[in-house]
Amino acid sequence: MSKRFVDAIEPGLGDLKHLIFKRPLSKDALAGIKESMDRKISDSPDSPSGIFTRYLRARSYEEGMLGEKNIDAAMEDYSFIMNHGAELRSEGMVGYARLLHWKDEKANAIEALSLCTEAARLDSNVRAMMFAGYIFDHTMHDLESAAKWYLQAFKNKLPWGLRFYASVQFRRKKYFTSIFAHIAATIVSPFLILRYGKSDPFRL
Repeated sequence: MSKRFVDAIEPGLGDLKHLIFKRPLSKDALAGIKESMDRKISDSPDSPSGIFTRYLRARSYEEGMLGEKNIDAAMEDYSFIMNHGAELRSEGMVGYARLLHWKDEKANAIEALSLCTEAARLDSNVRAMMFAGYIFDHTMHDLESAAKWYLQAFKNKLPWGLRFYASVQFRRKKYFTSIFAHIAATIVSPFLILRYGKSDPFRL
């Protein structure tokens, strides 16, 4: 995914959350925000602006920002993005994989992992790497593979990767490696955050 879209999405999400959470909004106000999103998406569904707005709407559905959570609607938006949005295709894959996993982590683990692997291959999506590590870690209990994915995410500049890597190595009883990784994460994370921004481990 291009830096242009990352630079647009992160403040866009921040502005949306600030608008919604800075003070209680009425149901009519929330409905107005959603109606505005729906209109923009309907007017130009395949345009960069339409895809960007659809991603914001998917996140709103996923997090319940505009009322109750609607996982199926979020998955529908993420599915459209991963099949139509060239700039955000890998983020659509990660979003869809994330919700597949939350719905039924054991039944959907293989499909979610396949989507993350493809998203990582497509454009080195670090959230795909992190979520692949999480699936190996918490669902498949393959700590060696989890450690590899977490470390790969860190090597692609996501600070969280080294923290998760250190935790996995501790559980693998590789205590020296774990301690060293924790120390290294403490040292380098502030610099990576300043350079690449502070991000959720699994979402923009």
